[in-house]
Amino acid sequence: MKTPRFTRCTLWMMATVCLVLTLLFLGGCSTPSATRTDEPELPQTGTEPSAEEAFGTAEVLRRAQRNAEALQAFADFIEQFPDSPLGDDARLAVGQLAAELGRLDDAIAAYTDLIGNFPDSELRAEAYLGLGRLRYEQQDYTGSWVALQDALDASPTPAQQTRAHYHLGAASLALQAYREAITELAMAASADDPGLAEKAHSLLDEIVRDHLDVPQLDALADRFSTAYPGDLLMAQLAQSHRAARNVQAEIDALRRLADAFPDHADADATLERLQALEVMLLTDPTKLGVLLPLSGPTGQVGRSALQSVQLALDVLQQRHADLDLSLVIRDTGASTETARSALHALVEEARVIGVIGPLLSQTAEELAPLADKLGVPLISPFARDSQFPQLSPYAFRNSLTDAVQGRLLASYATQQLARRRFAILHPDDAYGTALANHFSTALANHNGRVVVKVAYSPDAQDVSRAVQRIRAEPYDALLVPDYADNIARLAPDLAYDAEAGVQLLGTDGWNDPGITDVPAWVVDGAVFVDGFYADSPVPHVAAFVNGFRDRYGVVPDLLAAQAYDTLMMCAQVLRAGVRTRPELRDGLAQIRAFPGVSGVTTMDADGDAKKVLYVLSIREGKIIQINAPAFQYPDAGDPVD
Repeated sequence: MKTPRFTRCTLWMMATVCLVLTLLFLGGCSTPSATRTDEPELPQTGTEPSAEEAFGTAEVLRRAQRNAEALQAFADFIEQFPDSPLGDDARLAVGQLAAELGRLDDAIAAYTDLIGNFPDSELRAEAYLGLGRLRYEQQDYTGSWVALQDALDASPTPAQQTRAHYHLGAASLALQAYREAITELAMAASADDPGLAEKAHSLLDEIVRDHLDVPQLDALADRFSTAYPGDLLMAQLAQSHRAARNVQAEIDALRRLADAFPDHADADATLERLQALEVMLLTDPTKLGVLLPLSGPTGQVGRSALQSVQLALDVLQQRHADLDLSLVIRDTGASTETARSALHALVEEARVIGVIGPLLSQTAEELAPLADKLGVPLISPFARDSQFPQLSPYAFRNSLTDAVQGRLLASYATQQLARRRFAILHPDDAYGTALANHFSTALANHNGRVVVKVAYSPDAQDVSRAVQRIRAEPYDALLVPDYADNIARLAPDLAYDAEAGVQLLGTDGWNDPGITDVPAWVVDGAVFVDGFYADSPVPHVAAFVNGFRDRYGVVPDLLAAQAYDTLMMCAQVLRAGVRTRPELRDGLAQIRAFPGVSGVTTMDADGDAKKVLYVLSIREGKIIQINAPAFQYPDAGDPVD
């Protein structure tokens, strides 16, 4: 039924007059204030109301928020006046009131009735909107999408168009039609209604952040190349490429973002990242940086590490005349700021492809974020007591750690020595406590358990009370993670365990000539681990020791071995054809079973070295290696080939 505009206006005016008269009637006939309520009383008449009066009465109830009564009044109106020109208004009211009351089926029926029986009604767009929202609530997303498209075809007002686009976006998201969802929500995001615009922005953020893969991001970034949400799409595209470590693709995405949206919210950060990445690609693959403490309190340690790095490079260049690689050396000094400046210079001026260092844990942890920002791999040959490798995908550590010792000891003691019940007697300091805890944790994976654990003061001259406490439980192996000079002090108390056949276990602190000063019958057969053993019979280890001794006149230590291996690992990756810093980073992350002089080395997912360490024992007053076969390789003379 078509309702001419002048007739609809006239009817609404008549209904409004009825409404006003009703309200005036209610005001004039009000009860005394002592008995008045906020609920309006409807007029009582002796005759049947007209259509306009009935509609006005229903409106009174609705405005008084007596929704259930208003719903019934509008339903009665429809039944009593089926041909009224206000029939579409009444049906829209029924749909809206029923929806508010949670009677979704009744609401859908009212909207459908309006749409079907009033094909020319100006209210059809609103009915389609209501129907689309209800279908969405019922999780009929396809039905919702169809109804909302019909709303757009029904000559909606601008405000209705915006609502339709928002709900179409939500329905498309539920249907996983992400391109359509973004298109619709982008139109809703420019709404004059701040609340609706904010909700549209929120859904767009969710879609871009959580639901699009790289090809989808790329295609949609082309679609919205100069308009919102193109900035969101390009920023997420850059982030996805960064997560995939595709530097060139990240640069391309950031450049698109900077050019198309120069004033977007994170414009300064975008330009800063873009500049850093472009510098990253300006790399000289023949230069490797070395960043070590060469002066100050730790200068001697740093210089020892540098000697090993230089020896390793000389050895490689003697073997491979075509190896084009040089070192650019910088001193970290004793200041973090000095170390930062040195790293900037290595990257931005010398353009090195990677950096060996830093050495000290604190310096390494403080430089990790800068390495990430500059996009340069840092490979520390120490930084033992730190979280350095976990702080950046560009941070690597080639070092013995307490965790590695704990894992290997637990594995060897249970699998090779067949021990199951363990006691731990450890100094109450950082070294002893950490090793005791890592060993205890690792045992859980090897069917072993700690039956008793006792700490003693590192300064105590008499630890007999601590020793007596561990003997409260029977055990077949005893771990003492301490240094050789303290083991000598503990020898009288360990004699009982030696006589009882208890297996003594130690850590890298035992690998010291001083351990042989302990009476042989106390420590003979003890097993301990370390990251380096200078007297190893393994050929490539012996070659390193001899070369270092011949060149510098001293026997290399653990740090020297780790520094030597660090250069060797970098060279192995570079000789495979690596030309950029990201390629070097990826190559280092893929190192597996590298036959180093500081143990067989594999890089884990965090860039930390997992090593097959030296398993050592004391036999007849001498330290020997008991797992030498694990270090043997057919090409042991040249482990980087």
